[in-house]
Amino acid sequence: MPVTRFPVFGLLSLAVFFAQSSCRSKPPVHKEIIYDSIKTIKVDSATEKVKVSSIIDSIGYVRLGASPVPISFVDRCICLDHHIVILDGQVARSVFIFDQNGAFQRTIQIGREGKIIRIADICVDKENKVLYVYAGSENKIFSYDISTGAKINEIKIAGSFRKISHLNDKFILIRDQIFQSSGDPGINNPNRIGVFDKKGTFLYGFLNKSIFEMPENGSLSNIECAFNNSIKISQAYSDTLYELRAGNMYALYNLSLLHKNLPHPPILSDTLSEQNYLVWEPVLENKRFMFLNYAIESQFYTLICDKQSGQFKLIRIILNDIDHIPLSRHFFDINDKRIAEVVYPLELLSVRDHSIVNSAKAEKLYELCQGLSAQSNPVIRYLYFRK
Repeated sequence: MPVTRFPVFGLLSLAVFFAQSSCRSKPPVHKEIIYDSIKTIKVDSATEKVKVSSIIDSIGYVRLGASPVPISFVDRCICLDHHIVILDGQVARSVFIFDQNGAFQRTIQIGREGKIIRIADICVDKENKVLYVYAGSENKIFSYDISTGAKINEIKIAGSFRKISHLNDKFILIRDQIFQSSGDPGINNPNRIGVFDKKGTFLYGFLNKSIFEMPENGSLSNIECAFNNSIKISQAYSDTLYELRAGNMYALYNLSLLHKNLPHPPILSDTLSEQNYLVWEPVLENKRFMFLNYAIESQFYTLICDKQSGQFKLIRIILNDIDHIPLSRHFFDINDKRIAEVVYPLELLSVRDHSIVNSAKAEKLYELCQGLSAQSNPVIRYLYFRK
């Protein structure tokens, strides 16, 4: 009986063809959000005024020194043990690094063909002291040694995103719009939240559909939470706070009925449902407290949760009865000892010039305003929690 022989080259070609076809047809991994442990936050009524001394023991300030280009707007502020890292991605298009006392050290910029590229976001690997700078238009993450400013490497990311976080040796990138384009990891399954490894390989994603027709109605905010190794994610006009940890995304808190208790209920547009109207900023959380700022029409509120007592306070005005300088509530960074707030120079000068603070109580204000101008860099205010 004759034996049929197949050319070895033909068999190898066939195997390669099927392998490539399998890779092309395999869609990116998508994970659904887990709603099993969601909790509803119930607040009986909004508190008009609260004294900051009810939870804060003392207040400290760090004036950021002069830099070659001034900081006009703070997109991200990360306060480390020995460094303060500021991103002004809109105006200066730079990352500014100061020491813990506010002395300017260096500026990091991304350049291409003689032009400064806009930086979308930054994050930090605190353990290894590495700064990650994400330039969305370049689809790249640039890494730097925080202490020296030396560039380490560049990581190519497929797709265009707006925000970046670092968690468990992975990058979590977030975008507001859902779209499909060549070279995008979401071409077959468009994820608004993408998880990548340190080499830039897309692993899996979350949230592949929009709640609203207009993408800007669902913009996402993110911030790392060190105490439980997670990332808190909030969505504009949504009543739900999410948490990403251990490879899963959980719906954590729900505020759907909160507006019924407010003194000034919001005016809802046709595109927003009754439950989804909140404009949320990044949520800051430590072992004891959770802080959340949001606005309803012209009213601005802070929600403070004391997790030890389980109490939630909804506050419109926080009175600084310690050094009497009004709080700006531009909160950016938190740990178990303090919460950090960015105060712009014009805010301090305006308080001084309009005699908002009684002169007998304005000693700290006048001290901070010495040599301060509208072009000065911001001031970092540390509010230290009561033990």
